[in-house]
Amino acid sequence: ASDTGSEISSYELQYRETSSVHTASSGWVDLDARKYPIEYLASSARKEVQTVTTMVDDSSSITSGAFFLNFRNEVSGSIPWNASPTQMEAALEQISTISDVTVYRYTPGLTTSDTALRGTYTWRIEFAIDDENILAMSTHPSLGLEKETLDGAHSGGPKATFGRLGAAVKATHLATISVTVPKLDTYTRYDFRVRCKNAEGYSPYSSALSAVRTSQSTSS
Repeated sequence: ASDTGSEISSYELQYRETSSVHTASSGWVDLDARKYPIEYLASSARKEVQTVTTMVDDSSSITSGAFFLNFRNEVSGSIPWNASPTQMEAALEQISTISDVTVYRYTPGLTTSDTALRGTYTWRIEFAIDDENILAMSTHPSLGLEKETLDGAHSGGPKATFGRLGAAVKATHLATISVTVPKLDTYTRYDFRVRCKNAEGYSPYSSALSAVRTSQSTSS
């Protein structure tokens, strides 16, 4: 379910007692969603998560230069050898099929004191969880190395390796949504209405489901 193209993130329900089909006898009451959540997801969405790690021989180091990444036949902006998370994000978001990423930078092999001195880093790249360009792919391509001007030597091959920690999965929604409203009076009419929330904000409340009568044998 979505509104204006953005996935729904939550629902809110209100109820009120009504003395007849047309007459409300009290104001609307918010159902406490923290205690009585409205379950609507069959499975949660998962982010696409990839990594980029620069590499050099033990006897060498990276102290200058830059590199470029490719993704779906497009090339990123220039990425400095020691790019900050913000610099990596800006370079990747120059690719038209990447709407938004969050980047974290680590120094690989923190238990080895000389690793950081060799100028190698790992960038963890998390794609936006609702990125339709990523979710629409039948297969999710990995980032690749387009070209580099990094100094230092790596006899084992390219100076960057890539990993994939998680594949993007779109959330699936339940066909029927239900919720328990506690402590209602027995054999009493109530109105109910609901609204949803997404990245754009709250929707208007739905038309009320009016004059629903509780049973004589239960209070919830």
